[in-house]
Amino acid sequence: GFIPQDLLQTLQQNSDTKDYRARIKASEQIEKELKRLKKMNAVRSTLCRGRNLSECVAILIAIIKDRHFKVAMTGLNVLNLLLEDLEAADVSHHFHRILPILVQKFGENKLVINQEMKVFKTILHKCGAGSVISTLFIHLTDENWLVRFQVVHVIILALLTCRNDLTLDHNEVAKTMAYVLEDPKMKVRFCALHCFAILGNFLSASRLLKTIEPVISPETLHSVSQRLADPSLPILHGSNVIFPEGSSSVDSAMPSRIATPSETPHVSRLPSRHGLGGSRGGG
Repeated sequence: GFIPQDLLQTLQQNSDTKDYRARIKASEQIEKELKRLKKMNAVRSTLCRGRNLSECVAILIAIIKDRHFKVAMTGLNVLNLLLEDLEAADVSHHFHRILPILVQKFGENKLVINQEMKVFKTILHKCGAGSVISTLFIHLTDENWLVRFQVVHVIILALLTCRNDLTLDHNEVAKTMAYVLEDPKMKVRFCALHCFAILGNFLSASRLLKTIEPVISPETLHSVSQRLADPSLPILHGSNVIFPEGSSSVDSAMPSRIATPSETPHVSRLPSRHGLGGSRGGG
């Protein structure tokens, strides 16, 4: 690969120590080396041979797992730089290895989360929305509400980024997201409601409401109907989702109920990870 052996040794030898400065320096050196390869247009020729790419992804995952946010941030940036230069097939092949660490970091520093959104946007451009969204569905039941909150954010990012993805089944997205409208946490419900506003651009309001009516309360259905009547939509600023002005009060229209454990969506009720189909998106 492109990572010098001495840098690998520094990262491995200091991974369980408080000497984070050595790890920061090593991760930054790896970043510089990859940027050098990018300038030479030599990323694919260097990495896509034998097990080089697989080993490189494993190393970057280890760096992203680091307890120090600056090391993790650098690792995420290096991963994004790498993904930008890979073919869609390469990104799709390694996505299942990358996703768990990205989800794990959802409960951390906001700067780390912002960097993760850049990674997800690159993956979306390479792989399309269908495969990304369907793989994220299982994490809508995570015990950590911050994870559920960020997963909905990524789904919104996917819908806005890949508007022309004809392989995405918006009806299946609506069926799964319906359960999130009654999440115990207000901020998660807030994001889910805006997600339905976007879905309303792909499905008629009547069809959308008919799809989710069997699995949500009449009060929640009314809230969705009200939101669909509002033409304002979230927008993208870079890789960040910006909600419409005044939307902070949108959740006040939703029932203030708290789902009991038996009402919380279960993995068995969600579509399979392959249910949305598609491997490549547009936009």
